[in-house]
Amino acid sequence: MIGKNFFKILLIVGACIFVNTDSFASGSEPQIMWDKQGIDGVEFRNPNQAKLVDDNTLSAVGQMLDNKLTELKDTGKLPFQMLIIDSYQNNDWQSKMTQEEYIAILPVITSDLCQRRVIQYKNTNYYSYTVRAEMNVLLCTFDGSNLKIFYNLPLANQAILGGSLEEGLNEPLSDQVLKEQFLYNLEQLVEEVEFPQNLNKQLNNPYLVTYQIADVEFAPSVQTFFNEDQKQMVKKILAGSFSSQYANKYRDRIVLPNVFSGKKWKKAAVQHISGASINSAEYNIEQEELGDIPIYIEMNSFNGEISVINKYSLMNELSYSMDLSAFEGIKRKSIGETKSVTTYRLPKDLKYEIDTSSWEILDTAAKKLGKNIKNK
Repeated sequence: MIGKNFFKILLIVGACIFVNTDSFASGSEPQIMWDKQGIDGVEFRNPNQAKLVDDNTLSAVGQMLDNKLTELKDTGKLPFQMLIIDSYQNNDWQSKMTQEEYIAILPVITSDLCQRRVIQYKNTNYYSYTVRAEMNVLLCTFDGSNLKIFYNLPLANQAILGGSLEEGLNEPLSDQVLKEQFLYNLEQLVEEVEFPQNLNKQLNNPYLVTYQIADVEFAPSVQTFFNEDQKQMVKKILAGSFSSQYANKYRDRIVLPNVFSGKKWKKAAVQHISGASINSAEYNIEQEELGDIPIYIEMNSFNGEISVINKYSLMNELSYSMDLSAFEGIKRKSIGETKSVTTYRLPKDLKYEIDTSSWEILDTAAKKLGKNIKNK
């Protein structure tokens, strides 16, 4: 798969490096177009959950990232020059993008998930929420037929509101409160944004090899723990959290948004860059290929159990354990493995069932796996 892409890339490399090719070669900083606007690329949500992304969110994310880029510039940590524009929808800029292929920086929100739980204890309902955000900061261009990604920073986090009985909420949260929490999640993600100082070299590299989480697989012994809907959510959480860790480990690699982010983000990016031009209307998202080098996560074991701490304690211990491993490439080279254990304490008189779809245990395990990635 790599060879095929290499030949294709070699054929178009003369057109890939844009109007400022000479400046790249001379070592000067590249110019990146920036319109201070976030993009909604969310394709999958929980059924019946509130949509947390709106126009106000996108504007706020744009301003947050603009402030972060300015901070990086002021501290000498921004390896490119920002070329501020009013909008990519401007016809002049569309013409420049088509003729000269400028690079654009695009913060694309790819997940705005929200999960609600209700625990009944002593005739009272206690509510808890998990609000999850995923964002990809792309450096890309559109040549009229393909979205070319030269760098990407995948980011993911989640927040738990009312995560225990002691912190439990005795009434549901409004959609507005959840939106505010989601925006705070995004603010934290933006604070993590930074770029490799050798970015110029990467942008000038004719061999644009991309990496992507291609699948999350379950060992036979694990299959029965999840129904089909749960499996898709498990895959999405594990892939999103691990992608962020993988990109942080290998900052010189182009790590695409994971496959469970869907395809809407690609269409949204192209439409944002080229507006309502004929080229974007003709853009066929199905022709876009997956990453050159696939990455696989495997869940080898999963177990959840409730045990008595001791006969005098008023609490039981709820324990989840999970074995994960990660592989890279068609030959599935092992790049890391981990055993993750998460424990909680619950009142003995609380009737509680093992929850196999807890996002917290999945996020914790995926991040631990990411921190155990082997060196090259």
